[in-house]
Amino acid sequence: MNIIFSSLKQRQCWRKVHLYLALLASAPLLLIAITGIVLAFDMYIRALVNPQTVANPLQLPVLPMENIVATAQNQFPELTLHMIVAPKSSWHAYLIYASKQVGKKRPFYRLYINPYDANITAIQNKPTLPLTFIKRIHRNLLLDQTGRYIVATSSIILMLLSLVGIYLWWPMRRRTISRAIKKKQRISIHNLVGIAALPMLLMLAFTGITVTFKSVVMPFVFIITQSAPLPAKPTSLDKVKTPVLASQVLTQARAEYPNMKVTSLGLPKPNTAKPYSVRLRHKNDVHPMGWLTVFYDVNTGEKLAHHNTAEQSIAAQYNQLWYPLHTGEVLGFIGAILWSIVCILLIYLIYSGILLWNKRRTKIA
Repeated sequence: MNIIFSSLKQRQCWRKVHLYLALLASAPLLLIAITGIVLAFDMYIRALVNPQTVANPLQLPVLPMENIVATAQNQFPELTLHMIVAPKSSWHAYLIYASKQVGKKRPFYRLYINPYDANITAIQNKPTLPLTFIKRIHRNLLLDQTGRYIVATSSIILMLLSLVGIYLWWPMRRRTISRAIKKKQRISIHNLVGIAALPMLLMLAFTGITVTFKSVVMPFVFIITQSAPLPAKPTSLDKVKTPVLASQVLTQARAEYPNMKVTSLGLPKPNTAKPYSVRLRHKNDVHPMGWLTVFYDVNTGEKLAHHNTAEQSIAAQYNQLWYPLHTGEVLGFIGAILWSIVCILLIYLIYSGILLWNKRRTKIA
C-alpha cells in the first residue's frame, strides 16, 4: 500500500512538473510552431514572392557550373564570389553568394542565374522583408540574443515535456487509441497526438537547440557518441597568387568522380590560402548537398584532400546534417509538408494542454 501511495505521489509530482514547464514554454513554443509552418515552405514562398529567382526551363540542357562562374565574373568584376550552389531541381536557378567592399563595410549579395541561358535573374543582399520578419520571430522572438536563448530554452523544455509526458502516459497506454477515437477523451487524444509527433518533436527540438548552442551541443554529441574529431580542413601551399581557373578544378573533380554530381563550389578568398572546395553528391546520399568534399590547391589545382562524411562518425554526419534536418530540406517538398504537420500537432498539444489544465483548475475551484 505504501508503494502504491508513493507511486501516486511521484506521478502527481511529475504531473505538476509537466504542467509548470508547459505553462512556462507555451507562448514561445506557440510562436515557434506558427512561424515554423511558414518557414517549412520558405524556399517555395521566396519563389512566389520573387518569381525572377525561379529558373525558366527552355527545353535546353543545364549549363555547366564553370560557365555560370565565368558569366558572373565577367558581368560583375567588382564582386568577390564566395560560393556557387547548383540547381536542386528543374525550376531552381544557380545561386551565387558574393560580397563587395564598400568603404568599411562588406555587404553580401545573392545572384540567381538561369541554368539554361546564364541570364542573371536577380541580385539581392537581403531576403524578402516578410520572410525576414517571420524568421526573426522563429529564431529570436524579435529579442535578438536574449530571444535566441529563450527559443533554445523552450526547445530544451519541449524535450523534457516529451519525456515526462511518456512517463505519465505509460500506465494508461493500453487503451489510448480506442479512448481517443471512440470516446473522444481529450486527454487520450492529447496523449495520442503527443506520441505520434514525439520522434519529430525531439528531432526538431534538438536541432533547434543546436542552432543557438552549437559550440556546446557538438562537443557533447562527439563525446556521448565517442566519435573521432573532425579532420582538419587543408590549406593551399601558398596564398593566392595566380589562381587556377574554376573550370580546371571542376573538370578535374568530374573526371575523378564521374558518378557524382557537383552540388557546390567554394572559391578561395583573396589574400588567403583557402583552397577550392568542391561538394559532390551521390544519388543515394541522404544529405541534399552530398557527403563528399574535395579540396584543391588554389594556385596549382593539385588535389589536397577529400572528406567523405558518410565514412565518418555519426557525430560528424550530424554536424553536417543538423540544419537540413531542422528545415526539412533533407526530404524536399515532402519534408516541408511533414514539418508543417508536426508544427500543427505541436499547436494542438499546446491548445489541448491548456484546455485540460483549465478544466482541472475549474474542478478544483
